[in-house]
Amino acid sequence: MVRIYITVSASLNDRKKTGVSENEISITKYNYDEQNMKKLIYLCMGLLLLSSSALADDHHAVVALEQATAAVIYGKGGHTSVLLEHARTALEHALAASITAKGLEKSHFDDAVTELQETIDLGESGHVGTATKHAQAAVRQLKANSSHSK
Repeated sequence: MVRIYITVSASLNDRKKTGVSENEISITKYNYDEQNMKKLIYLCMGLLLLSSSALADDHHAVVALEQATAAVIYGKGGHTSVLLEHARTALEHALAASITAKGLEKSHFDDAVTELQETIDLGESGHVGTATKHAQAAVRQLKANSSHSK
């Protein structure tokens, strides 16, 4: 049997009314059997796991969009090395988000991954203008994905 004790600090007036001279007043003793406690713990763990994985998916989608947008900005400025840096980071996050996505969301992530890979390949070949266009296409796919998931 598991016993849970709940104590609450009491003010001086409360102690005088109840005749308790200690710093704490014991409110109630709750007795729960172990089976119910285990069920409650497993339920809380499951809810926590579900909410954290949903947040992680959103995080990857947001970072992929931010990084792809940065790749476009630096590509337009002719900064190939910085475009590549942001495109690689966007690709990593788009791949991570694609793993758990389903349906239309997965399709948009997969298309964004393809565009980002093209961005990287063309950027490494020195074709910054064309690489930037593919980065823009990736941004469109990631934005389309975010509008469908709301």
